[in-house]
Amino acid sequence: TFRLRTVGYLEATDVQPADGTIEVDMKAAVTVSFNRPVVPLTSISNQANLPQPLRFTPPVEGQGEWLNTSIYTFRPSSGFLPATTYEVRIAAGLEDTTGGTLPEDFVWSFTTKLPAVSTTMPFDGANYIAPTAPITVTFNQPMNQASAQAAFSLVDSRGQAVQGSFSWDGDTMRFTPAAPLSMGMSYRG
Repeated sequence: TFRLRTVGYLEATDVQPADGTIEVDMKAAVTVSFNRPVVPLTSISNQANLPQPLRFTPPVEGQGEWLNTSIYTFRPSSGFLPATTYEVRIAAGLEDTTGGTLPEDFVWSFTTKLPAVSTTMPFDGANYIAPTAPITVTFNQPMNQASAQAAFSLVDSRGQAVQGSFSWDGDTMRFTPAAPLSMGMSYRG
């Protein structure tokens, strides 16, 4: 007598970013590891002939490559969109080198960084600010400038709104009051 066992199913054993992760960097790589070799050892020049298993919703332009026979990584060309949930799918039927197949679609998702204020100048609670000093707000990512400006306000302790103008330097919004701020007055932004 003898015993044998047929090849099992191909499985995705690890993904990065992990399923349900939030605040993923827009330039992050997506990596998937399989339980056995999916592609043969080959030269870098033959990567284009190998399976490209990941499909993104919403779609993402980028480049994928096999790091070895069972680990695949994908890098977006110009980054993922901010504040977006991506669904990543590996279609059923992907075959490994032994003939095992992925029995059903493998799906996971992650969400990229949400907009947030990184720093402000002056900082919260600052004292002795020059009346003509601009107020700067630096964000963690590129912002819709009109939307950010519409959400900004600077009000004195009497409830009077301060009028001024905006300018941008990258991810930093600068608010310059139209007239010098009042001496000895508290302001809230």
